[in-house]
Amino acid sequence: MISAILRDTPQGVNEINVTLPNHLGRIVRRCLQKDPNERYQTARDLLIELKELRDEVAAGERRATNSIAVLSFANMSPDPSRNTSAKGSPRS
Repeated sequence: MISAILRDTPQGVNEINVTLPNHLGRIVRRCLQKDPNERYQTARDLLIELKELRDEVAAGERRATNSIAVLSFANMSPDPSRNTSAKGSPRS
């Protein structure tokens, strides 16, 4: 097991949980680099990246709550007179 830690590349967090932000996967991957020079050099550097990610995710959630999807519906009934309105009740 210790040999695998030193030798193998771990599975990405985004492969384990696809709902996580892609940027988080990049941050974790950098933390787990085998070469110490490729890792964050200080905890402060890591903290800055994590705060930026938090802000990006929060901004994305705000944008998502301000959007609306509009769908058009086709009358798939074999009887065209059975057209219904958006509320689901037959049109008069």
